[in-house]
Amino acid sequence: MVALLLLLAQAAPARALLDEGVSLSHQGNFAAAGDRFVRAIALDPAQAEAHYLLGLVRQQDGRKEPALESFKRAASLDARYGEAQARICELETDFALARESGYERAAAACRRSLTLLPRDAESHFHLGRVQMKLGPKPAALASLRTAVRLDPEIPGAQFELALAHLDLGQLPAAIEILERFVAANPSHGNGHFQLGAALAKSGACPAAVPHLERAPSHAQRHFVLSGCYKKLGRAEDAARELKSAAAWQANESTRRQSRFRAAAAKKHATAGAWADAAREYRSALELTPEDASLKIDLAIALLRTNREAEVLDLLAGERATVARYHSTLALTGLGRIEEARAALAGLVRDEPAFAEGWYQLGVVDLRLNNAVEAERSLAKAVELRADEPEFRRAWAAALEASGNAEAAKQQRRLAGK
Repeated sequence: MVALLLLLAQAAPARALLDEGVSLSHQGNFAAAGDRFVRAIALDPAQAEAHYLLGLVRQQDGRKEPALESFKRAASLDARYGEAQARICELETDFALARESGYERAAAACRRSLTLLPRDAESHFHLGRVQMKLGPKPAALASLRTAVRLDPEIPGAQFELALAHLDLGQLPAAIEILERFVAANPSHGNGHFQLGAALAKSGACPAAVPHLERAPSHAQRHFVLSGCYKKLGRAEDAARELKSAAAWQANESTRRQSRFRAAAAKKHATAGAWADAAREYRSALELTPEDASLKIDLAIALLRTNREAEVLDLLAGERATVARYHSTLALTGLGRIEEARAALAGLVRDEPAFAEGWYQLGVVDLRLNNAVEAERSLAKAVELRADEPEFRRAWAAALEASGNAEAAKQQRRLAGK
């Protein structure tokens, strides 16, 4: 009886926090909503809805991996939680397509979702996307057709359905869908390319050319356009496009080598072999020096191997937020704490919604024994990202340093320790 009374005592305030968080979400205040969901979980960790709602906040913030953790936690607490399983289906599909692996896991997640929510159009859509990779293609076509029938407005569903028809050689059906799609999405470059290529394959080059001319530049587009120009008697245009296609193929070979080396680097990084990762990332970057994301990947690997000076050289002059942030980490690692603090202060002034910047500024201020400034910065970091335990633990340390032991205890409790 005592245990039951305790549970009931916890459930009421937790429910109130959830309701408040939902209201804040509807107002667009997702950071504050996340704080309410974290507090609700601290009061009642077994409340599946709180984990699900926190997952939605994380997903809205673009943090897919933490979001997936929340949705999986919700589903583990309530095996019949269809909405949570639908989001697992969505994210597992996104991860599988991005990593080109894990398709079976994504398909299984979507099938579980459809067992619980058989009319969930998005789960049919994501299952179809996975089946396009896994096969069989007729099954993918069926899933995508169902998704479009249940909700014709799902972003990308019409386009994926057209691609499924193309893969099965069903040109008339693909062309019909693509014509509607590009009419509704006139700036969709790949839509114009797929329609133009399908029309060209069906022998309708006069209709294909305007769409191919609006498509982004890449080797296949130039080849198809060259063929159509040749059929239309435009020899000079055909020769020009063929030359462009050859140049694209040469560049693509270099980009393919870069992607191969970057993939090898990623495997080394996943295994914790950071020196090997740094070597492969540098090789990839030498092939495609304009790739900003490779610079950041290399910077992370260099930081992991205590090569901070190389990071500063690598990112010198870069103005992107993430590049500036990693430069401050390098300055901190080199013991140039005052420089790091000045750089971080400038970063959060320019990017006030950058939670990691506020967190790192607070950490640096703690090292400088600036407890009041650290407390202020870390409070801002937690305000922006309430579900990050490390932010709360650092804030607790700052609160303790400034003599506020009770508040520090509360933050550690919300951080899960």
